Amino acid sequence: MRKLNSGVSLLETMIALMVMGFISVMIASSFGFYGKVFDRDDGHERFIGSAIARNDLSQWVRLMPGAPSIDGVAFALKGSATRMEFATVTDIGGFWVGGATLVSLERHENQLLVSARGALPDGTSHEVQPVIFDGATDLRISYYGTLISNHSKEWQSSWEHPVQLPDLVKIEANGDDGPMVPIVLRPGLNEDQRLRSLSSPAPPG
Repeated sequence: MRKLNSGVSLLETMIALMVMGFISVMIASSFGFYGKVFDRDDGHERFIGSAIARNDLSQWVRLMPGAPSIDGVAFALKGSATRMEFATVTDIGGFWVGGATLVSLERHENQLLVSARGALPDGTSHEVQPVIFDGATDLRISYYGTLISNHSKEWQSSWEHPVQLPDLVKIEANGDDGPMVPIVLRPGLNEDQRLRSLSSPAPPG
């Protein structure tokens, strides 16, 4: 029999070190795995947030009213190749549909950022800033229409008219991982559809 005070043999020490090393490798691998999971979840969260922001911007543009101004607030669209701003009436984002919501789009610190400022139903001011595209290296906004009567419509790099809206707005950008999927918007689409339906002849019978 081995004596109780003989100590630990070299073989026992090596086995203990091997077991500890094996456990350490397993722990390190699990941390790496969960880190990748968290990174993937963060990417999915950014993608979902970007999709929601694109949809909100589309709805804000679609809901622009046909009137040039309401209560002194001009609803015309004004834009350049790198910035666009307009006013709309919407409850998207929690805003009060009875008041004007001022919306702008521009690139800020490598993000395509939408800023919407308006009022909540209780009358308090409210602002949201959803991110459409993260990691943007540039921004190109173009407007399809004509600012001069009797001129053919074409894509333009800027737009400023007190009443008339462009037929289309196209938003393009590049990023570190490649180009963003272009966004094409139709300003005042809901109002245009409403007017078309009112001007359509009533069905027979």
